[in-house]
Amino acid sequence: MAYLLSQKMRGRALFEAFFITPLAVAPIVVGVVWSPSAVWDDINSFGHFVLKLPYIDLLSPFFFVPTMILSEAWEWSPLIMLVALSIIASVPKEVFEAATLHGASSVQVFRKIALPTILRSPVMQFVVVLRFIDAMRAFEIPFAWSSWVGYQQALGSPVDTLSLYLYKLTFVPVYHFPASFIAAIAISLLIVTLLGASTLFRLIHVFGRSA
Repeated sequence: MAYLLSQKMRGRALFEAFFITPLAVAPIVVGVVWSPSAVWDDINSFGHFVLKLPYIDLLSPFFFVPTMILSEAWEWSPLIMLVALSIIASVPKEVFEAATLHGASSVQVFRKIALPTILRSPVMQFVVVLRFIDAMRAFEIPFAWSSWVGYQQALGSPVDTLSLYLYKLTFVPVYHFPASFIAAIAISLLIVTLLGASTLFRLIHVFGRSA
């Protein structure tokens, strides 16, 4: 999308505003809107009554876990797109014009110039690692979904991330775990996040150099 928006096209400002709209939505609102009883329930009913498709079990882990991941991606992909767009804009236009004059197609220009430039950018590497750290503490969307799947206060529900698990241990009065146990989980999450972020940064750096 960043590469397409970098081209000269009519209505570019409108497209940019449309694609970055998810960034203006609070994560808890994203969780509510993408929940089974909201949009997906209507889509399920439309597919069954209009398209004669079988009902989809919206409370099945095989459905709501990928959908939670998709909703997270829907909210934060515009951020990656804006960063990629700024990186592409920093490349002199003469580079793309020269490639086109030498007979390169749009796909070749994207693969040989735009994509390697994005992957090698330290800014993009930093943003990807930052998104990984933010995803590790995912809370709002799983919290919104916990009431729909019937495990709002139960520990170890299918939508429990470690952040949501810690919240339940700390604020749900029916559980009486010692503070040391809760602190151990929090420290474990911190260690895993730091190790994962460090490993991801090195992998992206190596992959960017080889691109």
